[in-house]
Parts: sequence; structure tokens; C-alpha cells
Amino acid sequence: SAPRVADLPGDYLTKALSVPTLSPTPTTFTQNIGDGLYNERDVDLYEFDLVLGQTLTVSVAPTSGSSLDANLRLYDYEGNLVASNGEAEEGPSGPNSPLEYRMIRTPGAGTVVKHYLAVTGKANTPTSIFTVPTSPPPTTWTAADRGGYQVSLVVDVPPGPDAISDDAAGALFLATTPQTTTTYT
Repeated sequence: SAPRVADLPGDYLTKALSVPTLSPTPTTFTQNIGDGLYNERDVDLYEFDLVLGQTLTVSVAPTSGSSLDANLRLYDYEGNLVASNGEAEEGPSGPNSPLEYRMIRTPGAGTVVKHYLAVTGKANTPTSIFTVPTSPPPTTWTAADRGGYQVSLVVDVPPGPDAISDDAAGALFLATTPQTTTTYT
């Protein structure tokens, strides 16, 4: 059989697919998990900028004939996980559920900040977006771990500068929905 080749979007940071400027009009990609060098450990990584105050909404669905249960993970410019679609305490969560994230303030960053969206199969939990996928494979893979998907990214129009507080009490936090908040001090 033919040797496997790297897919695009790539599996780690330097191979991420650069996404043009996001807008209220959905930016949509149709891709496959399991079609690259790493089989079911495949990570499709998208790179884009968010503006201070924007809310990012990401939706994902399997393509026709696919049983993929896609996990979404959003990382900041330093590679920190800031949101995922599998961590909600209330509302929809888990594979194929949407992800919503509002960029309020990131310490040391400007008003435009690079972010990375990782799409994986159900059993794949990448340990880093900086290196080749090394997550140990489960005993068996299922149809939920590979297949086609369509992902859409949408941002709202950011609020004006008066809508974002400049003091520590009002602005030094990142809020993700559903029900996840990270506090920076």
C-alpha cells in the first residue's frame, strides 16, 4: 500500500492550517480524522486570531456516512487549553457538541491574540499542540475515532472599548461557555 502522508490541517503547532480573518459569517472546513500520518491519533489543528471582546462559537458535525464523535479543544497562544466541548457541567457537552469562548483578557497579550483549535476523534486526547501526537492508543479504535467532519467557526463583532473594563476587578478573567471560567491574577 502507499505510504501515509501528512494531512492539512496539520497535527501540531508548526503545521496548523492558518484560517483567514474570522467574521460573523461562518468559516467552514470539511476534513477527515484518521487520514494523516498518525491514524486515529490524527489532530486537525487550525490557527486564527481573536480580538479582545470577541466571542468565538465553533460547531462540528460528522459528514454524511461518518460516525466520528469529534472533540474540540481551544488553546491560547502559549498552548494552554482554554476551552473544550467536553467539559461542560450544564448544557450540551461531549463529542460533536458546540464550543463557545469569549476572549476578555489574556495577561501579556495585546488586543489580537493567536488561538488554536484542535479537532480529534473521541478517544484521542493530545498532550500538546507543540509536538507530534503521542497519546497512547486505546486497546481498540471505534468508528467514533475517525471519519469526516465539518467544522464552522464564527465570531461576533467585538464590543467597543467602553464595554471592556480596564481595572483588575472587572477584566482579568477569561470566560468560556458552557460553565468554565479561568481566572488570572
